[in-house]
Amino acid sequence: MKILKKMSAHAFLLATMALLVSCTDSWVDHYEANGQSGEKTLWEALTENEELKEFTSILENAGYDKYLKGDQEYTVWAPKNSINTLLISGADMSDEDRLIQIVDNHIARSVISVSSLTIDTVQMLNGKKKALGHSVTGTAMFDQIPITTKNIICSNGILHIIEHQSPYDNNIWSYIRQDAELTNLSNYLYSFSMTKFDPESSTQSGVKNGQKVYSDSAFYTSNSMWTKLGYINNESYNFWMLAPTNSAWNEALTNIGKYYNYPAGIDTTFHNLYTKLAVVNHLVYQVNRQKSPVDSLTSTTGGIFHSPFAPEGIFSMVFDKVKCSNGTIFKTSSLLMKPEETFVKTIVVEAENSDYVIDKLNCATTDAAVMVNAANIRLSNNRYMKFTPVSSKLRPNVTFALPNTLSGTYDIGVVFVPQNLTRNGWTTTVDQLPALVSLTLTDANDQSSNGYISLASDTVSASKMDTAWVTKGHKFPKCDYFPDNIPSKAKVTLNVACIVKPSQTAAYTRNLYIDCIVLKPTIK
Repeated sequence: MKILKKMSAHAFLLATMALLVSCTDSWVDHYEANGQSGEKTLWEALTENEELKEFTSILENAGYDKYLKGDQEYTVWAPKNSINTLLISGADMSDEDRLIQIVDNHIARSVISVSSLTIDTVQMLNGKKKALGHSVTGTAMFDQIPITTKNIICSNGILHIIEHQSPYDNNIWSYIRQDAELTNLSNYLYSFSMTKFDPESSTQSGVKNGQKVYSDSAFYTSNSMWTKLGYINNESYNFWMLAPTNSAWNEALTNIGKYYNYPAGIDTTFHNLYTKLAVVNHLVYQVNRQKSPVDSLTSTTGGIFHSPFAPEGIFSMVFDKVKCSNGTIFKTSSLLMKPEETFVKTIVVEAENSDYVIDKLNCATTDAAVMVNAANIRLSNNRYMKFTPVSSKLRPNVTFALPNTLSGTYDIGVVFVPQNLTRNGWTTTVDQLPALVSLTLTDANDQSSNGYISLASDTVSASKMDTAWVTKGHKFPKCDYFPDNIPSKAKVTLNVACIVKPSQTAAYTRNLYIDCIVLKPTIK
């Protein structure tokens, strides 16, 4: 496989990305040729025209000359005279990026002729859509720019000459890289970009040593953030993006970073990774999926924000709007997203999920989850777990893992199910006895209070679902957030123990019917 320079690889990639909308004029019937035989390549036709000298120089510097000499067909709208590179500039753009943007804004894949009848839209190599038409006097127009010479037929496409360069309309993805106030945001998002080989779009020239050999290799750019947040690089969508300025970014990192306070000895990479993910996770909104943006906005990752434009709403600190080709950027001087609405999520551990049960004592081996088929029970996951004593003299004792806690404040409780909730719903044929339990929260990362909080005794309702709160407003001093870890590695655990004495068995049940353990962010 031929290894291309970065610039050339990028150019070839964009050249092979997508077929543009073909023009309504038939190549055979409607084009008005300029006397060219089609024996010259596009590159030869370009270099022979003195008026196109500056554009030709940019093409060569960007590495596009090799493609315009080749067999693949293109249509080029070449601007006459001077090219203003400052029209496409930005604090974070390299000279290479600027040249590519100019070139890709004037070349389309395939062959597109122009006539006095043409009314169409074409897609350029950069994905931008440009209008083809004509003026009231019949002059052919490209992106509202007069075409001074049209339909120069070449062996590998068509050349049109236009009066001046076509303006470049940034999409959201390209704009954030050019705005000096958004450097921190763009550097982070662009850090996920990768260039990958595209065998389907490459030209195979044979097989050597059992491996395919390519005469021209095509590459494409991928970015995992497009999949996560939305394809803000795609011209086909309409997005809103809340874009924090550099100072707002740093402020958010400080505020959010407090929740990712890992214990000593943990790689700081985790802190940086999850803090920055939390900052960007709810910045993008797809416009056509919003029912009433004034009332609420739903981010592409599912976050719901009510009254976003009201005082203290998430858009209330917006000071500038930038219209882009695929939506609008709302530049904000502060991110006013509440932790409990974004990254500090309610943690629910289902009691029937054996992966989270890290220890059991005195429990029968026949214990199994019960699925409730009745509606409107408000049972988490429609299941609960029965923990029954292995003998009448013993008391069940179960320890659950509570993974992925942040160094934030939670209300922590256990949701119990009464005996008269059965597979088919509530019943009156089962004796209704309350439960008597103790709850002990243990945090191996917390050295300040011997690592545990205990609720010595609590009575659980005999007739309704009931939550026993081990603690409210509990602050975890250290973060234990490792989403890829198995639950048994969690440093935070909760022990649920039946404490019914032999003398109390007539008044209390020794069975533990547990729906789930819940950790809710404390709302001040």
